Amino acid sequence: MIQPLFNIKGHPRFQGKKSKTTPVLEGQEPFPLDPNVKGLDRFVFFADGGLNNDVLQDLVRQMEDQYAQGPYGTILRGGDNVYGPGLPHRTNPLDGDPSLFEDRLTKPFKALEEKPVQIFTIMGNHDVRWEHEEAQLAYLGLPRYYSFQRGNIGFFALDTTVYLPGYDKCYKNREEKAHQIGQAQSNWLDRAL
Repeated sequence: MIQPLFNIKGHPRFQGKKSKTTPVLEGQEPFPLDPNVKGLDRFVFFADGGLNNDVLQDLVRQMEDQYAQGPYGTILRGGDNVYGPGLPHRTNPLDGDPSLFEDRLTKPFKALEEKPVQIFTIMGNHDVRWEHEEAQLAYLGLPRYYSFQRGNIGFFALDTTVYLPGYDKCYKNREEKAHQIGQAQSNWLDRAL
């Protein structure tokens, strides 16, 4: 399993090595707060960044500019993280494909590697449609759903794709699995709130 993105300069993922971390259980905080993180009350949220193209590269430049104006310690990636080549489409079997993880999940954020920024990710329909979500979660070192605290802000990262199995080909022929995950997530959320 590969660790999530911390201060990613010299991170094993960029040296072609896998780290030896223990998997995080569903609902647990995925990684501890880095004591060097500044700007706990500021964060960035984006979704549908599944192509490493000019739009995503421009977004990362804007993230760098915002960081220069005042640091933030958290980036929230809200799903549809890995699109297949071409335009996103429900029939593209390469949506979420593990061969694209490096290009879609890691390379675009190298510009932020000097900064102590943590990236938290949830799954979107393009990530689960072709059954690649487990591989993506393992690559990122994240559980499917979790919570974490940054400053006075509590975050709950949920996988909403499990609540409508079959919609947009999500969990097609895996409805029971989606139901089990959704029930476990709902029970956890009830306890956590």
